[in-house]
Amino acid sequence: MGTIDEQETLPFGTIDNLKKEILERVTTVGYNGGLILGPTHNVQNDTSIEKVECFFNYAKEIGKYPMKDK
Repeated sequence: MGTIDEQETLPFGTIDNLKKEILERVTTVGYNGGLILGPTHNVQNDTSIEKVECFFNYAKEIGKYPMKDK
C-alpha cells in the first residue's frame, strides 16, 4: 500500500516524473496483483491539484489487472 514518493515526486517532480514512478510501481510492486497504489503518506499542501489529478487519472488508466503492456 502506498509507494508513491510524497517528499519529492508528488510536490516537486514533473508530471513525467510522476507518471514514470506510477508505471514503475504498478509494474514492479504491483506485478501479479496486490498493490494498493497511493502516496507513501498523506498528500501535503505543497502538491498541486494538477499532480493529484494526474496521479488518479494515470493510475486508473494503467492500474487495472490484467496489466496493459506499456
